[in-house]
Amino acid sequence: MLGGLSILFIMLVTATGLQAMVTQEQALLVFFALSFFVNLPHFAATYLLFYKDHYQKILKLWSWRMVGVVLPAILLIYLILSYVLSSWKDISHLVTLMFYLVGWHYVKQVFGCVVVVLHRADYVLSIWQKKLLKTNLICLWLTTLSAYSDYRPKLAYNSLGYSFYYLPQFTLYILFAAMLLTAGGFFYLTYHRSQKQGVLFPVMAWVPLAAVYLWFIPVFHQQIIFMALPLFHALQYLLFVTVYKINQESPPNKSLSFKNAFMFLFYSFLLGAFFMEIFPRSLDLMITLKMSSITIFLVMFNVFINIHHYLMDYVLWRSDVPEFKNYVLNSN
Repeated sequence: MLGGLSILFIMLVTATGLQAMVTQEQALLVFFALSFFVNLPHFAATYLLFYKDHYQKILKLWSWRMVGVVLPAILLIYLILSYVLSSWKDISHLVTLMFYLVGWHYVKQVFGCVVVVLHRADYVLSIWQKKLLKTNLICLWLTTLSAYSDYRPKLAYNSLGYSFYYLPQFTLYILFAAMLLTAGGFFYLTYHRSQKQGVLFPVMAWVPLAAVYLWFIPVFHQQIIFMALPLFHALQYLLFVTVYKINQESPPNKSLSFKNAFMFLFYSFLLGAFFMEIFPRSLDLMITLKMSSITIFLVMFNVFINIHHYLMDYVLWRSDVPEFKNYVLNSN
């Protein structure tokens, strides 16, 4: 679940030509069903962790207050004004922002996976290893954005059109070169350390790194793989959420810990399904679809939750958060 399943899936699709065997409608139906049980709950889990488990930090820390109150209020006001003014174009800009930020969210999560694996293996990254790895993942994200910047046919998210913004071609070459240089530097330092100090980089830590490169490399960008990536990202996320909730029980009680973790995931499933599908679709059926073919409430709810999820995730899963350190990094 750290990324190995996605690697196997990409290899399977590429080797078997599954893309040609399955229609887009069939793939959409399968991944739409799976999203109810995996992708939607991972969004709701963030809200439960942030506002239920960490509500005191929102009151005391400005960074948490900014992410928990100020920024979502700005997003909400923007969406409400856009809806009142029937400015779907303004909402489409937020859709574009969402797709731009999702890559940052993915690479940040992958870095977190690597940190957890290394910590459990007692492998401490040197300052330059950490800098190069972080920079490389950011370059990977930006290189992919640049590669798609001139991909300008009419795209649609839940029936609302949007587009990527144009970037000059030379930015792709610069970012790609930076990605290669930082990857080479990281590999060199890691190899040099293994040779001089006998400290091997854990094999399991390579798995999420290999996975994210396969997620982002254009040659693997078949439609069915695109549809599956959010699922594998959410599985990766829910793995750490489950570990967090299991180890939260104090004093340790195995049966109670697993029960609490299961109930947490169940509530996440209910909340995710309601706020990202059932409720907005109901509003569209009652209001929007009588006047337009655009499911605007579905778009607005999902865009708001996605972007806010990225922001909450940024402050939740940090080594300076005591709960993350105790329940995930230092847990058994």
